This record gives sequence, C-alpha cells and structure tokens, in this order.
Amino acid sequence: MFASYKGKCTLDIYVRFLLAQPMRAECTRLANLVPNMAHDAVNRFLLKSQFEPQDLFNLARKHLDLCGGTLSVDDTTLDKPYSKLEKCPLLGRFYSGKHKTVVKGLSLITLIYTDPKGVMLPVHYAIAKTQEDVNRNQLFRKMFKEVISWGLKPEIVTFDNAYASWDNFRLLDRHHTNCLFSLGLDQQLYLRGQRVHINDLSFKNKQGKVLDCILVGTIKVFQQRKDQFQPRYYAFYSSDATRVQRYTRQHFRHLRAHHWGIERFHRCIKQNCCIEKFSVRKPQAILSHIFCSLLAFCHLEQAVIQKVQKSWYRLKTSILSHSLSQFIQSKNFPSPNWPSFYTTHSLISPIRKLMFDSS
Repeated sequence: MFASYKGKCTLDIYVRFLLAQPMRAECTRLANLVPNMAHDAVNRFLLKSQFEPQDLFNLARKHLDLCGGTLSVDDTTLDKPYSKLEKCPLLGRFYSGKHKTVVKGLSLITLIYTDPKGVMLPVHYAIAKTQEDVNRNQLFRKMFKEVISWGLKPEIVTFDNAYASWDNFRLLDRHHTNCLFSLGLDQQLYLRGQRVHINDLSFKNKQGKVLDCILVGTIKVFQQRKDQFQPRYYAFYSSDATRVQRYTRQHFRHLRAHHWGIERFHRCIKQNCCIEKFSVRKPQAILSHIFCSLLAFCHLEQAVIQKVQKSWYRLKTSILSHSLSQFIQSKNFPSPNWPSFYTTHSLISPIRKLMFDSS
C-alpha cells in the first residue's frame, strides 16, 4: 500500500492515522509507522498544505442534498493545557463547558449541515482568535454568507443562546431562513403585552406557547425537561407568523434532534479524530490538522451510512480490540512462571496463601 508514496505523507495517510491512533497524533509517531517515511515528512505535509473551509464543503457536498436541510452552529474549546500562549498565536483562553471554567486552548466554530435524508457533515469551520476584534457572532455571519454563496440552501438554522443576536436574526430574515434557538433565563419575553419570566409559564400541554420576544418578534417556546435537571427552553422563529402558529411539538422534537447532532459531532471529533491531540505549534500546521480531523469525521459518517460500521466509535474500538487480542494470544512476549512467582515472592504472601494454599 505504501510503495507508491515514496516516503511522503499524504492526506489519505494522515486521515487514516487520525482514525486509528488512540493517543497523541505526533508527527514522528506516524513516520515510524509507515515504511521509508522521513521523520519530518508529516510536519512538512501539515505546513505546506493550504486547505480551506471551501475544500471541506466541496468534499461534503458530494454526499449531501444541499436544499431544505438543517444548519447548526456552535463552538467548542480544544483543550491545550500544557501549551504556551506565546508560542502560538491561535491559542487563547476560552470558556470550556467540560471544565466549567476558562482554560487554555483553541475556540473552534463549526457549521454542521443535516440534509433531509439525515446525513450530517461539517460544511464550514473557523478559529476564533483572541488577538482579533471579531466575536463569534460576526464569524457566524461571515461563515453563513459563505456557505450560501457556495450553494447551500438550508431551511432552518439552529443555535444556542450565545448566537441569538439581533444582527444574526436580520441576516436569516434576508435569506428567508427559519431558526430554532435556546432561550436564556434572562430573555425579555411578553405575553399579551405583559412581560413574563419564562420559569413562571406553564407548559402542561407540551404544545408550546406563542410569545413576543424583544429581539425578533413572535416566537413559539417549548420546554424540554429531563428528570431532576433544570428545564431548558427553545424558541422557533419564522418571518411567517402563520408558520410559527402551526409549529408543533413533533416538529420541535425532530429539529431538536438535529440541533443536538452538533454536540455529538464535537464529542466524536475529540474522541475519534484526534482533533485536540496535535503536537505542532505553527498556525498553518494546526489548521491543516483541524481540516484533516474534520475530514476524518466525514469518513466515519459515510462508513455508518453505508453500514460498514455500526457507529462512529466502532472503527477505533475494533482496531484496538484486534491489537489487544493479538497481544494476549501472542507467545513471543516473555512472561514469568506465574505460580512460581506468586509462591516465592515474599511481599505477596497473603495473596499466595489465598490463591494457592486454599486449593
């Protein structure tokens, strides 16, 4: 397989490495695995590659129905607790939902598109830089305009409360796109002209309540409650007020599942695609690694759709299980004479007595 590569690292090899590697995605680690590959070939590949978000979109569009789907936006923090901020301009301090505090790392913003058939793939990404005076809402508007210009025509956009800004809603209105967003507890809502607090509303019929929001106007609010956890609230908005009235609980559940997909996506790229586990410092190398990690997820999604794998997590588990099975059954690895070892070792006499004397 590697004969035609002539010691060079390619996109296919690096993506395969990310899918199989359980620990850190170190450049020298990959070079040691591939025959005749130079020790710095992987680092040169990451530095010289000039991948752009549109390259990811062009690869994803082959497997997507670009019209009538759901576009979701969210950001995630890639933890780099041991990296030095002065060594890499992409690093900064960002809030982490995992750690519930501010940590060192990268802030990755992604757009995930779920088409009407249920295929979910990333179509855009960006790194929020602390040195630039650009917030994530401005980045989202820039990314949204770009995917629209590339040919994407989503019916609905979903996002969290952090992206519920006036400018974002106006942009969606101009493109006649509906949206589902989470509500903060401090959101100003009105019922029949009277200001109300969202926790004081009753959702016993589970069909939602039509309210007025100071940001957008008429919305329909749904409550999602899980056991003892604090309930969360979501609002559906459309420039067509009659569509807001017709929006039902069944529609909300379907769209909420699409929205939750981006959370599942972020967890998958961290656990299965090594997106946090890079060992390079230069910005171009980091951006190339992130592109390859997102492309690795596209491979996982296609494997699940084509029923090659049962889930995103099955591939890496099967590789590790096969290696563990071979190691356990191998007779080449030297091992001591365990009964003799336990019988003669003075420090484990209680174990010896329990295991051997009782028999």
